[in-house]
Amino acid sequence: MAVDQDYILAISQGVSSVAPVSTVAPTGMTAATDPWVDLGSMSTDGLTENLSQTRTEFKRWGSIAVIKTVITDQKHTFDVTFLESNPAVLGLFYRTATPTPDATSHVITITDDTTGLLDPRAMLFDLIEGTNHIRFYCPKAEVTDTKAPVYKLDGMIEYGVTITAYPDDTGVSVARSFLLDAVANA
Repeated sequence: MAVDQDYILAISQGVSSVAPVSTVAPTGMTAATDPWVDLGSMSTDGLTENLSQTRTEFKRWGSIAVIKTVITDQKHTFDVTFLESNPAVLGLFYRTATPTPDATSHVITITDDTTGLLDPRAMLFDLIEGTNHIRFYCPKAEVTDTKAPVYKLDGMIEYGVTITAYPDDTGVSVARSFLLDAVANA
């Protein structure tokens, strides 16, 4: 089998963006614009897409062989670590509306939500290597886990999150688009 180098990808950069829940994805692979907000720098860990499912197996009476399986649980999550302490990242990480700095003091104040309200948003992940472009669009997603930020002299403050993609009203939890050199050059 011949090797096609255009299909071998090592993603060199990425952009994560957030918008109000159900915001429509940009057309094609065009750049995200208002109301999408770029969340800034991410760690070199990149973006991890986690696909998991649970199946129930069925056997017929008198047999040890599985004759059918049914998917009973499916979950799509993304892990990413943000490096900037900008208002959009702080709002996402602490599950609040994007805070607005005070006009005079420039202080950003965030208080904990102790009511347990859901905080769904639309998420867009653009992964780019040269002219190769992979996009994940989640019309309804939410931060469902956070990593503990560490505040110390010899390290950066990092905001690690797990984002869970939920199905929207049409049943879509993640829409994936791929613009690959190998396809364009075929």
